[in-house]
Amino acid sequence: TSGSIVYQYINPLVKKHIFIMPSERSKNSFLSESMRRSSSISVKHIGCGKISDGEIQVSETNISGHAKQGLSSDLDQAADGEIQATDTNNSDDSKRRLSSDLEQAVVDDELTARPKRFSMEPVSSRTCSSLTLRLQPVDILLRPEMRSTLSFRSLEDKNSTETKKKNTKGLLPRLCMRPEYSLRKQMMLAFGSINAVTTIVVVACCIIFAVIAGGQARRSSESNMRQIVEDGARDIALYLGENFDHRFMLYDIVHTIEEATMDRFEGYPNKADDNVPFLDMYTNSRMYPIDSTEMKLLALDWAVAPNANDSNSDEHFQDRWEYYKSLNASTSYGSFHFQGSCNPDAKDPNTNGYYKNCTTMNSKVLAGGVVAARKGTEQIYRQGSDLVPLLKAIFEANLDIRDLGLYFANNGYGATINFPAYSLSRERVYTSIGCEWMNNSNPHDNSTTIGSQEMIERCQENGTEVDLGMYNPLERGWVKDQALDPFKVHVQVYKDAFADEEWLLSLGKPIYDRRTKEFLACIYVGISLNTIEQMLENLGQKLNNMTDEETSTNAIITAVQWNKDGTIIASSRKKLSGKESLSIHEANLGVNKEAYDDLYTAQEVTQKLNECKTSSEDFESFCYPLPSIPAEDDPNYPN
Repeated sequence: TSGSIVYQYINPLVKKHIFIMPSERSKNSFLSESMRRSSSISVKHIGCGKISDGEIQVSETNISGHAKQGLSSDLDQAADGEIQATDTNNSDDSKRRLSSDLEQAVVDDELTARPKRFSMEPVSSRTCSSLTLRLQPVDILLRPEMRSTLSFRSLEDKNSTETKKKNTKGLLPRLCMRPEYSLRKQMMLAFGSINAVTTIVVVACCIIFAVIAGGQARRSSESNMRQIVEDGARDIALYLGENFDHRFMLYDIVHTIEEATMDRFEGYPNKADDNVPFLDMYTNSRMYPIDSTEMKLLALDWAVAPNANDSNSDEHFQDRWEYYKSLNASTSYGSFHFQGSCNPDAKDPNTNGYYKNCTTMNSKVLAGGVVAARKGTEQIYRQGSDLVPLLKAIFEANLDIRDLGLYFANNGYGATINFPAYSLSRERVYTSIGCEWMNNSNPHDNSTTIGSQEMIERCQENGTEVDLGMYNPLERGWVKDQALDPFKVHVQVYKDAFADEEWLLSLGKPIYDRRTKEFLACIYVGISLNTIEQMLENLGQKLNNMTDEETSTNAIITAVQWNKDGTIIASSRKKLSGKESLSIHEANLGVNKEAYDDLYTAQEVTQKLNECKTSSEDFESFCYPLPSIPAEDDPNYPN
C-alpha cells in the first residue's frame, strides 16, 4: 500500500488476474529474472488506463523451490479469485521466502545477460499524453506521483518500439504532443508553435506582397515619370521652337521686302513709274510715295564713310558692332555695288576700292561703269534707293539681323544693295557656279527662260575664282536656289563670301515682276550663326538650371535645316555650328539617319510633330518645325 505499486498479471493458462505488491527492494530483481523463462505471462500495466502487453519468459532453473511452490500456490489460488499481496498482510515466512528468492534472482541476473530497463509508471502527466489524462478521474489525477522501474528485457524492447512508432506518427506528436512533456509544455508548444508559424507566414506574405506592390509602384512611377518627362520635353521643344521661330524665322520681313520691291519696280525694265500701284492725290498720276533723289540714300561700297566708333556703337550697331568694327560701315545709308566699280585714287591693291587700271568711268552709275556698261544699272540705283528707309527700319527693329539687301540680276551683270553700308574687300574671292541654271523655264512664264543666253555669257564659268570687285550674285548658289523655286521663303546656311570663317543663316525669296514676269532680284536677310548659337546656349543653360544636379537633363538644343541631309544650322553643343554639310545623324545627338528620313518624308506635319521623338542610349530627342504650324490650315505652309 504505502510506498508500493500494484501490478496486475494475467496468466494465459487460467485467465485469472494476479495482483502482486512487491516491496520496493525486491520487485525489480524478482520480475527481472525469476519470471524470465518457461511460461508465457501477459503483463498489464494499469497505470494510465491502457494495456501494454509483453512476452516474458520465466526461467524455472533460476527460481528456488520455495519460489516455485509459492508461485504455483498463487496460481492455483488465482483460479478461484484474485490474490492481493501487501507488505502488511503477508506472513513473515512468506516475506523471507520471497526476499530470498528475489536475492537469488539478482545473483542469477548478474550471471546472465543483463536485462534492459522497462519503466512502468502510475498515472502521471510526464508519461501519459494529454488526451489520456483527460479521460482519467479527477481523484486519480490529484494523487501523488509514484514511480517504479522494472527490468524486463523483452517487454521493454517491444513496448519501446511500439511507443516510438505511435509517437512518431504525425507532425504534432513529433513536435509537441509528446508523452514525456507536461501538459503545460505541450499546450505551450502546440499553441505557441501555431501562433509563431502563423505570424511568420503572415509576415512573409506581407513582405512578399510589399515587394511585389513596391515593384509595381516603382514601374508605374517610372512609367508616369517618363511620360511626364516626355510631355515636358515635348512642351519645351514647342516653347524653344516658337521662341526660335519668333526671333529667326523672319518670314513676315521677307514678304514685306518682297511686296515693297515689286511695288517699286513694277513694270521692270520700264524705267518710268507708270505702273507703280500708287496714285498721287494732287496730280492724279502714278508715283512712288518715297523720292530719295535728293537724299542720297545709297553710296558706292568703296566710298562708304563710317559713322560709328566704340563710343557710339550701341546707338548704331548694338551687339553687332563686333562684326562691323573692322569694316568701314555706316547706318546713315545703304551701299551699292556693281561690277568694276572702284576708287580711281586707290593705287595699293590692299586699299578698299582698288581695281587695276581704275578710272572715274568705272564708277559712273548713269553709264553703268566700264565693265558692265549698261544704263539699266542707273534704274536699279535710283529706284533701289527708295527702299533704303524700309531696310534701315527693319535693321534697327530686329537686333538679330546682321545685314540685309537686294541682289539684282541686272541683265546678267549683277548689282547689289546692302544695309548697313560697308566696303567690300577686293582681296576676297568666291567660286562661281556659272549661270547655266538660267536656261530653266521661268516659273511664272513657261514660254521663256529665266535668263537669256546673252545674260548667261556675262557670267563667269563654273569653278572660276572671282574677287569681290567683280561680284555677280547670279554666280552664287543661294541665288540659283531661290530663283528656281519662287513660291516659298528659302532658309539656307552657307559660308559668307564677305567675311572670314563667318557662317550665315539667310532667309530670302526671289522677286519676279508682276507684269513682265521677268526675274528681277533675290531678297537676302542674313543672321550670323554665332548669334543663333549663343541664343541656343543660353536657352540650354536655363533649361538645365531648371532642375537640380540629380535630375539635370543636360539638354542639347540643335537647329537643323529641313533638307534631305538634315544639315545642322546651330547647336548649343560647341563646335557643331559652322561645319559645312554636318548632318544631324552624323553629330551623335541620338537621331540616326533612318529616324530623320522617316521624319523628313512625313506628309502630315501636325501628326508627325506629335510623334517627333527618337530614342537612343544617351538621348531622348524631340523636335518642332520651323516656322511654327499655323493655327488655321494654310495650303502654302511652310512657304
